[in-house]
Amino acid sequence: MTCNHCSKKIDNDSKFCLYCGNKTQGIPIAQNSEGREGSVDLYLKGKENVCEVCGINAPTKQIEFRQNIGALVRRYSRSVKGRLCKKCINEYFWKYTLTTLAIGWFGAISVFVAPVFIGMNIFYYLRALKLKYNY
Repeated sequence: MTCNHCSKKIDNDSKFCLYCGNKTQGIPIAQNSEGREGSVDLYLKGKENVCEVCGINAPTKQIEFRQNIGALVRRYSRSVKGRLCKKCINEYFWKYTLTTLAIGWFGAISVFVAPVFIGMNIFYYLRALKLKYNY
């Protein structure tokens, strides 16, 4: 089904939109122990084993990888953050880290930012090494 607020595709059993956080219509709202309406965090509590990138049901780990591209007087950066499976962790780690190693150093600010991003990427990657491929 699609969200009525942001028009993104979401699961049919979703009580909240994973993109905008609004309630979906026609489906009962999750209740917490105090009887109040639930939140996106309450809804996602049982979905620890779903990769937020590829959607596969496998062991996941909370990570954040960053990429920096230096362009002498300007720098470009992007990141991926969330619960990812082993396959997606490997893909984004190598893609973002190697790009930062190759062209992330050019520029005054990038000289300082690139080593920090590389160090953070390695830290998160080492934390996720224990994950097993489950597919």
